[in-house]
Amino acid sequence: ILRDRQTYLFTIGSDAVARRVDVTVGEGRGERITVEGDLQPGARVVVRGGENLRDGQPVKVIQQALSSR
Repeated sequence: ILRDRQTYLFTIGSDAVARRVDVTVGEGRGERITVEGDLQPGARVVVRGGENLRDGQPVKVIQQALSSR
């Protein structure tokens, strides 16, 4: 998410709460892009609808990817 000169994304923890993570955008390739930030391997990352989320907001996961490509 790009907003007010900030770049961030949201992760969803096991408590089903959105957490904002500031990131630095890196190299892109096709539909993919690299990001650097305080992310853990296997973290669930919001890929749609994050523009309307707030840090600490409860969410309902409606679809989860089975593996990374």
